[in-house]
Amino acid sequence: MNKQDKNHLDHAVERLLASRDKAKKQYFIERITYLWNPKERFTLRALPAGVFTEESVKAVISFADDDSEDVRRAVAQALGTSDQIANIGRETLEKLLSDKSSLVRFHAATSSSQRGQFNKMPQTFIESLLEDSVWSVRWLASMSLANSDLNKKAWATVISSVPSHPLHLIIWSKAALKLAKLREEKLQVKGILEKCIASEEDDCLTGWAKADLDEINQSLQM
Repeated sequence: MNKQDKNHLDHAVERLLASRDKAKKQYFIERITYLWNPKERFTLRALPAGVFTEESVKAVISFADDDSEDVRRAVAQALGTSDQIANIGRETLEKLLSDKSSLVRFHAATSSSQRGQFNKMPQTFIESLLEDSVWSVRWLASMSLANSDLNKKAWATVISSVPSHPLHLIIWSKAALKLAKLREEKLQVKGILEKCIASEEDDCLTGWAKADLDEINQSLQM
């Protein structure tokens, strides 16, 4: 670990722990997240390479109960930076998945899904997320149940909550592709994707749908 890089991280952690107002707490959590993995951010300035310490993760986690929704959201996003960080913060992600804020729950679900943390949480807890008021949380949680006894329930959750906007269909489609096991289920997904492509002229919004449709068509030919 480069000493200069670690000094940058240690300084950010020190400033975070000393912060009292929302803006500073949010800034330093996001700054630490950047230092963990700067490759995920765009910048024109030369900044330190990625550097990570368990102490810095624990410092970020300590703000998971903050009164500010923006601070808790920043914690949820930060814990999705890498598999190692998510492993350390798994219990915190589980806690944030029950947060009163729908925004926080969405980001906690995104981090949990990206880093394979749903598969390490109690199945009964994942099942409870299938009734979350945020559809994206339902879909992301459903994917982890694809190979479980709750596959049918997860599929029913996804197919009964089809969004109307193509942007929202991006997450939905990934969940549907993973859960659709029977031919009739795959045909349902195929129909929804074809309708999306036919109704939207913007390739930026439908390019993913075309790729997912190709995947469905290939599986139907097998």
